[in-house]
Amino acid sequence: MGEKDRFYFIVERNTSRIRIPNHVTHLLGDLNFDTITLFVKGMEGHSWQVAVVVDEKDGNLYFTDGVDELIKYYKLKQKFCIIFSVISTQQVEMLMFDKKGVEIDYGFPPLPEVIQISSDDDDVIEGVFKKARFEKGWRAFVQENQLGKDDEVDFTLTVADDYRIEFQTEITRAGQ
Repeated sequence: MGEKDRFYFIVERNTSRIRIPNHVTHLLGDLNFDTITLFVKGMEGHSWQVAVVVDEKDGNLYFTDGVDELIKYYKLKQKFCIIFSVISTQQVEMLMFDKKGVEIDYGFPPLPEVIQISSDDDDVIEGVFKKARFEKGWRAFVQENQLGKDDEVDFTLTVADDYRIEFQTEITRAGQ
């Protein structure tokens, strides 16, 4: 892989898009696609679908929709650096570094879109996992289990595969 296949980006305060330099755009082909996969080198499961658009004002090509989620997920701060390497017309490899040039700890890969939570009484609550937050399901879980202030809930991951994840839960009531 040569220098022409790579580019870097320094994270700014409110980064929501990343400009793709002109010397790299030809490697992405005819751009007859709307999204591209960004993945962390050597880290299975750490991949992101982002939009690829041409800005009508400046004519430059950008990674857009999905970039802000990626930055939030990896907790990238101002002056952190992302190095991109074009692998194919639809895949770009990434490495991320902090201000001191140390590669970040990527942590666990992002979770699948839909997750299930199983409680001890075999009720299953499904929720949609979006942008690293439950959008529904927690309120029902709290109400059904009559959780109160200072109650503790321990979640133990029991199943994790390509189709689902399940947790066993243990509730400890406050003062017990």
